[in-house]
This record gives sequence, C-alpha cells and structure tokens, in this order.
Amino acid sequence: FCRAPAWFQEAAMAAADAARGPCGVFRFEERPKPKVAMVVLGRKRPWPTCPNPETGHEWSDDMREKTAKIMESLASAGTLQLIASDDDLVDDPSVRKEMARLHAEGVHVVVVTQPTIGDGRLSPVISQAWGHRLVIWATPEEQKGEMISGNSLVGTHLYGATLRQLGRPFELVYGNLDWALAQRQLEDGIAVAFATRMLAQAKVCLIGYHAPGFQDLHADPFVMSKTFGTILQHVGFGEYGDRADGLGEDRVKEDVAHVVGNFPFKEGPFGHSEEDLPFVCRHYLAMRDLCAEENFDAVAIRCWPELPTHAAWPYMGLARLASEGFPVACEGDVDGALGCLIGKLLGCGTIYLSDWLEHDADTLTLWHGGMAPFQLCEQVGTPLGPCISRHFNNKKPGCLDATIRSDMNVTVFRFFVCDSKYHLIAMEGRTEKPTRHILGNNGLVRFPPSSGVNLVEQFEEWVQKGFPHHVCVVEGHFKKRFLAFARATGVNFIGPK
Repeated sequence: FCRAPAWFQEAAMAAADAARGPCGVFRFEERPKPKVAMVVLGRKRPWPTCPNPETGHEWSDDMREKTAKIMESLASAGTLQLIASDDDLVDDPSVRKEMARLHAEGVHVVVVTQPTIGDGRLSPVISQAWGHRLVIWATPEEQKGEMISGNSLVGTHLYGATLRQLGRPFELVYGNLDWALAQRQLEDGIAVAFATRMLAQAKVCLIGYHAPGFQDLHADPFVMSKTFGTILQHVGFGEYGDRADGLGEDRVKEDVAHVVGNFPFKEGPFGHSEEDLPFVCRHYLAMRDLCAEENFDAVAIRCWPELPTHAAWPYMGLARLASEGFPVACEGDVDGALGCLIGKLLGCGTIYLSDWLEHDADTLTLWHGGMAPFQLCEQVGTPLGPCISRHFNNKKPGCLDATIRSDMNVTVFRFFVCDSKYHLIAMEGRTEKPTRHILGNNGLVRFPPSSGVNLVEQFEEWVQKGFPHHVCVVEGHFKKRFLAFARATGVNFIGPK
C-alpha cells in the first residue's frame, strides 16, 4: 500500500513508451514535436575580443543569444520540444558526456553551433557519439570592424566537409545576417534530420494487396528498406476481417453515436443512413486498433473489390485516421502511405492521397472516392463540407464526400519506385474552386508560372519514368524541404526543376 518509488514509475513509463515503438508517442498526432537540443562548441584557447558595436557585448555572445532565442521561438510555436544543453563542448570527454545525456533524455535531433570556430578534431567525435544526422549552424560575422569576429562559417564549413568525406550525414544552416532565412533553413534541417531518423525505425502495414490491375502501386519492401530503413508488414484479409467482426457491439454503438453527432448525411440518390454505420465504424476501429497494437506507422489497404462487396467501403475510416494524423492509403498503395508518413515526419501536416484525374498546362484536378482528411476540406456543415455518403460506383456505404478547400497553398508530391530506385516529383500551387462538382473528393490546383510547371509537357515525361497515378497533397509550400529530404536519402528528383 505504499507508492512506488519515482525511479520505478519512470522505468515503467519508459517501458510503456518503448512498447509503443519509436513513433508511438505521436502515432495519432498531426505534427510530431521532436525533442531538439542545441549544443555550443566552445574553445579552450581564447579568441581575440570583438565587441558588437550596437550592444557593446562580445559578438560571439550576441550570436549565442540570437541562436538560442530562435530555438526558443520554435519551441514556443509548438514546432519542437527544446532540451536544454548548458555546458560548452570543448574536448572529447565533454562531447561524449553530453551526447550520452541527450540520448538518455530521448532527444531526436542535435543542432551544433560554434559562434567562434571550435576544435575541428571534434567533428567526427560528435558525429560518432551522436550516431544520427546532425544539424550544423554557422552564425554571421560582425560587418563593421577589422577584427575577424568568430570564423563561425569557416569552422562549420570545415565540419561539414569533414563529415561528408567521412560518410556521416548532416544538414547545414547559414543565412549570414538574414535571420529569417536561417530560421527557415533550421526548420528544414531539423525536419529532415528527424524524418530520416524516424523512418529508419518505422513500419508500414499492407492489408491485402494492391487493387486489381493497379500494378503501378506494387510495393518493393527491399528497396524501401535499403533507401529509408522502413520495413513493410503484410496483414491478410482473414486476420483483418476477424478483427473487425470481433469488435464489441457496445464499442461500435459508441462510435456510431460519435459519427452521427459530428457529420451530416448526404441526401439524394447517394444518401446514407444510420443503420449502415456499424459496418463503416468497424473499419475505422479495426484499422486503428491494428495499427496501435502492431506499432504500424502507416497503413495501405486494398479497399476493393472485397470489402464493399462484404459490407461497406473503408473510406470514411481512412478519412478519420488521416484527420487524426495517421498516414493512410487506399487501393494497397504502400508508397502512397509511405509518402504520407514522410510528409508527416517532415512536419507538413495531414495529407490527402488523390487520383490524378485530369490536367492542362497549369491546373490539376484532384479526385478520389471519399477519404480526404477534414483539415483539407471545406468546413463540416457547409454545402461542400464532409458528409457521409455512398460510393459513386456501387452505392455501397462508407464514403465521406467533401470538396478540397479553395484558396489554400499546397504541395503536390509523390515518392515512387522504378528500376529499383526511389524517385520524387514535387510542385507547389494553390487550390481554386473546382469548375464542376464531382462525387467523392474533388479539388482543383493551379500552378503559377514561377513553379516551373507545364503539365502538358511534363506529364508524359514523368509517366515514361514510371510515375504512378496517385499523388499526395499537403497544405503549405514544402518543395524545398522535400528536395532536402530527397538529397539526404538518395532519392532521385525528377521535377519540375
């Protein structure tokens, strides 16, 4: 009847977190918040004094304060969790002691800065002791005096070139006096370092197989593992069906009540009824339970022809999971699910997997059967917002019709395998009101001249390179971040340039 000691409680919590897998803490979160620490390289030998004429402080001290404030602002904005690192790293023992502490703290990403040039011999030591991709950040020089104020870029350049020649990964940040640019580079660098690390520990689920004839979506688990470290696990329809059928009636009824209380029913020939919802909710609950219990970090499911013939489409369940931040794909599109996972780990948010329905030179029409995340749709309760519907083809229940939100910056991208290598397309545009209403999910993206997009010319070029018929769509412009990730992982970017 006595309370367990603190160390026992902490050990039990650590064991529970470990049992959920590396991505378990943020499995059902829209944007993970990585634990990030910034370490400062100091010096044993003094550096000549160089005051900042604007503050009177040492220039290097002001640079240290400025970088710390940027990190604090990212933490305040909810982008990351900042882990304090107080002592400068000046030699091998201090590096190894601090890296061991950061490992114990569960830090995901380490940012290394040196306001004055540090000991170049420590670059391989830091990389070896940390064991993951580093983010190295150079600060600017004082621009008015004759004294070299810190040699920060020289030291960071030295570190980067050394690490590259050693085959050790890093991301580089340097905006000179453009601190807004430096912050953007920092956010991208942290995102890439986090995504590459977590992907190497991630697991994707394939329920069933790809849809009949959709061989362009065929998965290659060996190329996936060699490129990203991600592994693929297959779940048969028998196992999935038993799980869905075995759910308790009370739990299903509770979920039906939740759906009825939050979403309207579509009216007319494709209207839905409440009595069909138990089959629909079983898909959602079964997929969510499966992913939580088996530590899956993304799921692709063969959604037809078996499932709707049996009872209902799983699309509403997929839409709900995507809206909760869980990466999903229909039609057994494993690389589509992987792309959604990559986007999530890069901090881009929820992602919609769409067919490439039609295009002209500068517009793309998006469409799929009814599984878009709510965040990317018109508001619930509005005429074009999400509503429970039947499928356009066989009128079976289980879809969620919605129009993709207008006036939204988006990135359209796709990771895919051809000739045993991953490739990427990524382009930035803005959504507009569709020219016509289409059942399911419908959206229109326009690409400005500055995007370099000419789909009339580029579409055939990409298909000739194996580009599949599904694309991922995320709110915001993230092309540079995807390109940085592609460089970091050896993925071939094919356009638009």
